Amino acid sequence: MTDRSYGLHDVSHSYGATRVLNDVSITLRSGKVCGLIGQNGAGKSTIVKLLSGAISPTVGSVQVDGVNATLRSPADAKSHGVLTIHQESQLFQDLDVATNIFGVAQQRLPKRFGLIDRHRIRSHATDLLNSLGVDVEVDRPVSTLPLAEQRLVELAAAMATRPAFLLLDEVTASLESAASRVVLDFARRLAAQGTGIAIISHRLAEVQEYCDEVTVVREGALVGSLTKPISQVEMVDLMLGPQGLAEHDLRKTANPDVQSNEVMLDVQTLELPLLGKTINFGLHRCEILGMTGVLGSGATDAVRVIGGALAGDCVATLNGKPFRTGTPLLAKRSGVAFLSGDRRREGIAPDMSIADNMALSSLQKLGRFGRVSRSAVRKLCDSYKVTLSIRMGAPADRITTLSGGNQQKVLIARVLASGPSIIAVDEPTQGVDIGARMQIHLLLREFADRGGAVLVFSSDPEELTNLCDRVLVLEDGEVVDSLTGPELTPNKIALAGVSQAQQPPNFLALDVAGAHNSQGGRP
Repeated sequence: MTDRSYGLHDVSHSYGATRVLNDVSITLRSGKVCGLIGQNGAGKSTIVKLLSGAISPTVGSVQVDGVNATLRSPADAKSHGVLTIHQESQLFQDLDVATNIFGVAQQRLPKRFGLIDRHRIRSHATDLLNSLGVDVEVDRPVSTLPLAEQRLVELAAAMATRPAFLLLDEVTASLESAASRVVLDFARRLAAQGTGIAIISHRLAEVQEYCDEVTVVREGALVGSLTKPISQVEMVDLMLGPQGLAEHDLRKTANPDVQSNEVMLDVQTLELPLLGKTINFGLHRCEILGMTGVLGSGATDAVRVIGGALAGDCVATLNGKPFRTGTPLLAKRSGVAFLSGDRRREGIAPDMSIADNMALSSLQKLGRFGRVSRSAVRKLCDSYKVTLSIRMGAPADRITTLSGGNQQKVLIARVLASGPSIIAVDEPTQGVDIGARMQIHLLLREFADRGGAVLVFSSDPEELTNLCDRVLVLEDGEVVDSLTGPELTPNKIALAGVSQAQQPPNFLALDVAGAHNSQGGRP
């Protein structure tokens, strides 16, 4: 195995007059897994763009095996053996696995007698997947695969070009923990075969487990490099800087009287449309109620039905009045605002400004006689910028100029500005760093403490433990446990939703089909 290296040497980079990286050096090596972490806006995305060839450094150089290289495009990076797998899948959803392997690898489709040679495509794809230990049917359309299998197909397709280095940019952000483990185990196997791997992730537990070394960036500068054994405390301290965790309470202060408070939302029957079953529960004033379970449990469906993001019959009362849902607008009129963790598909309006995104749910309050007051919109934006500590430029800037964590804060501001009684949240901190995660938790806690209530789905047991007063665990469309007080621990949450036949030591080795999909249904 030839030892190779690839990275940045004394790189600084600016967008216009704004410098976003200062004198950063980072090196990837053959057979090693390197983690890259930092808060949203710390400079990780710019580093990935530089390494992938999407942009060129303002100052400094990209080096291949210690020699300066000029990269003007991802194709140039590929010519040096560098490929990037992005958070958003680059697969063609309507095409089958075999064709995608050629497409992602950018190989010309083989032909015979002027026609595409399907036999060669299938044979090549099958041989490649078998050599990598990936068990996926090559004739299946990609759209029918669980997300984890789609990730494996994308990784396998990348390996068809025999890259020396793979950059994995938030590839597990949309996956449940068991599915993430399948993908990252595969990445480690590639490293063992000599590929240099970079993992860019907000999931510190994954970085701790899978990376040989970790580079930490803060405010555009490299602030530390860690090698195994790596502790999450070290990573957090470097990411957050001098203030450390002093300004953040990682463990929420649960409301001890929440069970004696009035029931705000009384759900007599809620249909889980993808399972054909119903559940019932009550949500108390000042309570943050969590729902969770493995894929197909119905937990995310329940939250989405209440929020109006998924159609399903619901018989309920909110503050003693009939509650209507079925669409986000109907739910909003009844007093429930929905917040999705899938910012790109169900949250932001990417072509609109920060201020307009923030005001979308409260336009009626921001004008008269059908005309929206621009000054009122700007005032709303300026107010929440301060209240939620949103790192942003001008209110008129497009929302896509913000980091993922700050985009999520804009969506929270939109929800709060609409004046709801209840917030229904699906994966509230997906794809955000630990600092933004803690701020979002505190915002939801403050909303509940002011007399509201929060219904939240999360696939992260630790998040549920830190955030919620009570957690309902679902399995196959039924509530199998209700955890609160001393029983509310990550381990008990994880075990409660897994049938006895699947419990440790095997429950973490769930089939790859356990990948999370945005609709919460079965793959």
